[in-house]
Amino acid sequence: MRWPPQACETTAGFDLLRGCPSLETCAVAFVESIPPATGSVPSVSICRMEHLRHLTVLDNEIPGGTVDFFKHLDVPNLEFLEYVTGHVEKFPFTPLLTHSLQRLSLNMKYLASETLIGCLGLLPTLHELFIQHDPFSYRGTPRHPGNTSLAAMNPVAPTHDVLCPQLRSAEFANFTAGLSDDMALEFIRARTESQPAGIARFQKFRADFNRPKSVDTALQQLVADGLDLTLHYDDDGVKYSPAQENDIRMPNGELSFDGWRRAW
Repeated sequence: MRWPPQACETTAGFDLLRGCPSLETCAVAFVESIPPATGSVPSVSICRMEHLRHLTVLDNEIPGGTVDFFKHLDVPNLEFLEYVTGHVEKFPFTPLLTHSLQRLSLNMKYLASETLIGCLGLLPTLHELFIQHDPFSYRGTPRHPGNTSLAAMNPVAPTHDVLCPQLRSAEFANFTAGLSDDMALEFIRARTESQPAGIARFQKFRADFNRPKSVDTALQQLVADGLDLTLHYDDDGVKYSPAQENDIRMPNGELSFDGWRRAW
């Protein structure tokens, strides 16, 4: 649905949702709104959706749009949140991050690792994570690549300091400089070998790199032990996978977003 359904009525979108109390899946695309011609903006009461399990939000970065939407939405049983936008400095959907959320999909070109860490720190029961485009770090030089969020999920610190201790599946698409092969290997091994108490063992790891392969993955034993592993690299413009899996390509050769989400 386009939000708001009627540009002159700020409560119209929530009225529509309240009329669908049994809704389980919802996709919302924010569009440019037109303020009421006269009068003040009506107050909006909390919209509680008991049965909503899957929410997709396309944020066109309308000022204040998604902030008000998430602030007035109560979804106590939400399991899967998908958020698509250009860039964020602070996630507007934090009011929805509850222990019921098990799957999170983030699709944005400009995402700081520090922002991602703050988000993942609110999701101790998250099982599946998908990220489109690698995060960067604000630290050091501007746009200096670095995936400090990945390091924060490595169980090398005390268990209570590890982000997403229940994470079982991680998928990264269109990653370039923010995730080196060495860092990926360290992350995979840390979440699959000699797991400390309270840390879930990885069942699936998939990554799509917009760069050539730099080191030998040498993870055959983990695959033999049951890890669902796929690593795609771009070598001289030709993408390949050690697992030789079939995938879905767009005309420009990139792995399609729907192709990566197919298994979710």
